[in-house]
Amino acid sequence: MRRKELEHIDKVLAEEKIVVFSPYEDEIYSEIEKCQNCSLCLTFCPVFEATGEFYPGPRGIADELSRDVREFWRASSIVYMCTLCGRCQERCPVNVPIPEVVMLLRSKIFVQRPDLVPEGLKVLLENVSRYGYIFEPMNPEEREESLRGRLERIGLPLRGDPPLRSGLVAYFPGCQAETRLLEVKEAGKLVLEAFDVDYGIPEKWKCCGLPVRLIGDSAMADELQRSFLEEMERMNVTDVVVTCAGCASELKSATKRLGSGI
Repeated sequence: MRRKELEHIDKVLAEEKIVVFSPYEDEIYSEIEKCQNCSLCLTFCPVFEATGEFYPGPRGIADELSRDVREFWRASSIVYMCTLCGRCQERCPVNVPIPEVVMLLRSKIFVQRPDLVPEGLKVLLENVSRYGYIFEPMNPEEREESLRGRLERIGLPLRGDPPLRSGLVAYFPGCQAETRLLEVKEAGKLVLEAFDVDYGIPEKWKCCGLPVRLIGDSAMADELQRSFLEEMERMNVTDVVVTCAGCASELKSATKRLGSGI
């Protein structure tokens, strides 16, 4: 097929918001066909335990996706209630990767049926676009007062944010520590100082991309990670320290996916 024809096809697919599955995505999606409808997953699903029959659980995803046509949006009411804890896959006798299926469905729903994305999640994405963090930050005066009060209560000193210079270790606080758990960010700095780590905090850093990806906006997550890693490489940074396990896992995955040496 000629290049112009391929470009035309890509254009039509984009205009019509038709989502094409990659070979990997197709493989993940097909894994749901292994489901035996044994309902063992429901026994260990925390959401099902809390809501009862209101939430059909992982098995409900298999039921909704068992059609010839991939009407994956039919499972939207299920996938956005899933906590992605993975207990269903751990107990599944045929190891159906429900968390991966849920992530895939969210990403496809986000592109093809954005009207089905819960409004509360859209607000979080707007926060990232507006502030760079998944949570709306406090105003500077309120933040300083809150931080001083917390540090005084637990007996920790207040340190300034050292700027990141070329070749230093980068300290990535994460959205939680920057906007909610303020004392965690300060404790992280004290730990680095205790180990004589020459570090700095990147200027205007943004969300690691994990919550964005969990919501389904893979494109924004990829851009956040690509921009951050490129900036770190420009600053000759080879090591990044984080205080959040989620940030660590997501950024580590991004370095492998994007071929970064960090």
